[in-house]
Amino acid sequence: MMNITKKKAVQLMLAATCAWLATGCMQEEWERPEQKVKTTICADIPSEDEDVQTRVTVDRTNYKLYWSENDEITVVGFDESDRFKGLELYNVKEIDETDRRQATFEGYSIPQAIKREVYYPSEKVSVDNQGKVKFYLPTQQFQERKNSTEYLSANMILKGTDEDNKRFQMQPVNSIMVFQFTENKQFENVKNLIWTVETENGDKQISLKLGLRIDLDEDIIDKVYIAFMPDSMSVKPGGKFKVQITSDEYTVKTFQFTTTLPDGKKYEAGKYYTADLMDNKYKGCWEEVTTPTEPEVPEEPKVPPTPITEMKLTLQITSGYTDVILPFSGYTPSTCTVNWGDEYATNDGDRAYYPELTCSSGHDATNYFKHTYKEPGTYQITIKSSQVEAGKAQIASLDLYTEGQNFNKNLVSIDTPLLKMDNGSGYQLFSYCTKLESVAENLFMYNEDILSFNRCFIGCRALKAIPEGLFKNCTSAKDFSNCFYSCDLLTEIPKGLFTNCTSATNFYRCFYNCKALMEIPEELFTNCTSATNFSECFYSCDLLTEIPERLFANCTSATGFNGCFRNCTALTTIPAGLFANCMSATGFDRCFMFCNKVTTIPENLFPASESVKSYVFCFGECEALEKIPEDLFEGNYRATDFSECFNMCSKLKEIPEGLFKDALRADNFKRCFYECKALTQLPEGLFEMNTLATSFYQCFSGCTGLTALPERLFNCPKVTELKLCFEKCSKIAAIPSDLFTNLKRLTSFEEFFSGWNKLEAIPEGLFDQHLDVTSFKNCFKNCTVLTTIPEGLFDKHLKVTSFEGCFEGCRTLTEVPTRLFASPVATSFSNCFSGCSSLTKVADDLFSRNEAATKFSHCFEACSSLTELPNKLFANNKKATDFSHCFVSCRALTELPDDLFIHNTEATDFSYCFGDCETLMKLPDNLFTYNTKATDFSYCFSYGKLKTVPRFLFATNLQVTTFKACFQNCEVLAPNEDIFCSSSALKTRFATRPDISMCFYNIGSAAESRGPAPKLWQLTEIYKNYTNLCKDCFSSACLSNVQGNTNLGEFGRTGVYVNK
Repeated sequence: MMNITKKKAVQLMLAATCAWLATGCMQEEWERPEQKVKTTICADIPSEDEDVQTRVTVDRTNYKLYWSENDEITVVGFDESDRFKGLELYNVKEIDETDRRQATFEGYSIPQAIKREVYYPSEKVSVDNQGKVKFYLPTQQFQERKNSTEYLSANMILKGTDEDNKRFQMQPVNSIMVFQFTENKQFENVKNLIWTVETENGDKQISLKLGLRIDLDEDIIDKVYIAFMPDSMSVKPGGKFKVQITSDEYTVKTFQFTTTLPDGKKYEAGKYYTADLMDNKYKGCWEEVTTPTEPEVPEEPKVPPTPITEMKLTLQITSGYTDVILPFSGYTPSTCTVNWGDEYATNDGDRAYYPELTCSSGHDATNYFKHTYKEPGTYQITIKSSQVEAGKAQIASLDLYTEGQNFNKNLVSIDTPLLKMDNGSGYQLFSYCTKLESVAENLFMYNEDILSFNRCFIGCRALKAIPEGLFKNCTSAKDFSNCFYSCDLLTEIPKGLFTNCTSATNFYRCFYNCKALMEIPEELFTNCTSATNFSECFYSCDLLTEIPERLFANCTSATGFNGCFRNCTALTTIPAGLFANCMSATGFDRCFMFCNKVTTIPENLFPASESVKSYVFCFGECEALEKIPEDLFEGNYRATDFSECFNMCSKLKEIPEGLFKDALRADNFKRCFYECKALTQLPEGLFEMNTLATSFYQCFSGCTGLTALPERLFNCPKVTELKLCFEKCSKIAAIPSDLFTNLKRLTSFEEFFSGWNKLEAIPEGLFDQHLDVTSFKNCFKNCTVLTTIPEGLFDKHLKVTSFEGCFEGCRTLTEVPTRLFASPVATSFSNCFSGCSSLTKVADDLFSRNEAATKFSHCFEACSSLTELPNKLFANNKKATDFSHCFVSCRALTELPDDLFIHNTEATDFSYCFGDCETLMKLPDNLFTYNTKATDFSYCFSYGKLKTVPRFLFATNLQVTTFKACFQNCEVLAPNEDIFCSSSALKTRFATRPDISMCFYNIGSAAESRGPAPKLWQLTEIYKNYTNLCKDCFSSACLSNVQGNTNLGEFGRTGVYVNK
């Protein structure tokens, strides 16, 4: 029996070896399993005791491993009956700088979990919806240099449990095999090692590549390390144990060690095994492996069709005197002759062909073959080569895209196979030959070495059919991307088109925009087992109605299907199992997007594979889709992104509760069910297993059919983005009190309930657990039947910066609680109560705790039932700068308090502030006295019913830049001369030329008596070159201090009327 000895078990340290993981600093919140709470775990790497930490020698120094800032562990939770309750990812919170073997990890507890398991590293671990854990170790590993174990840092997996809630005792899950060699010249320059064992489940193999540093004279290796999972590599009784070693590319020698283990070998987790392959007893087990040389078989003589020395193409010339250049590129490999197929009239009245044009071998053929067709017609061109030996290049490369010179615009058919091109490529070969109708069968039979047909027939809009043997000889071709892109008239694809293309890997956009294509043969890709990319392959095939069930059955290497059938607007059904065998697929983004006639999705559509990561917009805007199978994403345990997956599926009626049960790593549900208007309810456990989700931005926005939300819809403690999640869900009448219970990390409730026009009440304490929220912008905007706000709703939210539009459009709201907003850092209350047309009063301490507030623009706009304002409404808002539109259209407001703005000395903008306040008839004397930094009073009282204004209303506002339309259309206003200052000081006051255009436009026309206006028309010299700033200042005004119907120039060009 082979001498494979088991060394003493060691605690494998993080990376090459590992540590104990402790919970000594674990917070007590772990003891409350009903809640998701933040908690910590402490992890320690052990001391340098050789029994605990293996030292690794690299470059003759000790290589030691420590925790790093990016380390992450997976925590899996179970209840007392071992039922899986969820998983969490914990990240390093703090590393002890004095001893980096000690660190603290932070994450969230798992509700109802009594038992926990911990795994490191998280990227090597996958958990299914039953809590079963899978581990991932690469079957191809790399050892950087001689005897180094450094590379094992990425291939160590550890597990720990916390039964009894004590220290997590971390144990390695995998094992290490060390292949020991006595220095032997036979093994110098070793580059690869392959370890193969016979198991109960067949042969299992791990390979290792070695990258040795020649500068250290380490060309002879004596130790090779491999990390492996013990269960997968255990040898069955009587099974073989093989090791194959291959030298580098220079010596190219292969040696194989083979022995049989009668009793087999069962490996155990966490053990360190050594296989001493150079033990004397195994001398007979080694042999040098030589690749057997196959006897040479004479190649069958190729008998090409006759003739093999010429090819024919047909042009259709539509106008006389058309110049054509044969699109050759490069030098001719043989003598080449061209017959243009064109006749001319001889002197004696007969017809004769134009002479052939010849280019000798080795001559540059670019732009050489030129001809002018003097008459419209159809002409067949014949190209001849002097090269008759099979396999030899006959003509220079063709390039119709870049060297077309009218050739590609007039080519209608390729009548024979192409002669063999020198360095021939299929790339863009017939690109945008828009009149090309047909090509010869086996067109590329003499160009079998072409590797790429990328864009070969792109834009051949007249091509109606493809010959089945088109690529018959192209067995080496790999790239068919964009090959038939926008072949608009192509109606069908021959089933054997790619039968011999066994090397093909890329079909990206192969049939993109083939709008006339009606069906796809099931055998099309049967032999394309190496194909990896089918993204957008059939994008916008508008007439395609169905897909064959086994189209991709053999495409087990395929990774990309993004947009594969996007915009196939006639597609009505999708076959079950279409992608079931594509276990390497990584994403199905936009795969069926805009397939708006598909009504159902079959079961078993996608592979139950952990390779799949993304379903972004997969069924986006499938407008007819009504039903989704519950197992649609079964087995996709590592899928992360479902953003816009069912976006605008407007007829989708229900969502199965277990739809995302296997998507344990899902983190993005942005717009997932956006505007699914037929949805009436959501299952309670829809996101039960998606504990790592972070974004539900607009997830159910526009789902206008939803009437209620389930309790505890979100079991997602890492969510940070819920903005607009239920925007415009206008039929939902109540908010579940614990809707946000598990969403501890939320920082924003922007527009969350926006458009809920059936919502009558807000539950008390709704946001109490979300203390880190910074924004409630538009949170309850347009909740049109909301009548009350619970007291203390925002009492605990001290980090909020914006309440902008929070209750905008809540037109049945009658009152607001006192001291509603607690945040001392809130800066914006713009539009906060705009459109609250039933609001009759506000408390004087409403904003008393918001010392940082700067913006109140539109705050009470159109509060048309508001009759009065409290004296101290803005008393504590000393940093406020913006009151623009603040009370515009408050049409029940009859008076203003004396000290409304007395404390707002930083205020700059009062534009439209009291515009359209039609019952406000007078102003307090000191309304703006203390607002000395104000710059904007444009439209401030426009369209109001003011009868008088105080003298010196703006006397202290010396920094104003605009009074534009300030009193526009105040029809009952009788002004006074000293609104701005005394008449004698006007020139000084207006020296900086503030905008006074339309300031008093149409005032006084309905006043009981006319009043005198400030004599601004005397400032003609100041505004001489700035007439736009004073234009129509008094136009249509009725004043007492202007004699006659006086035209005041730019200040009043439409007439100023005196008191009559």
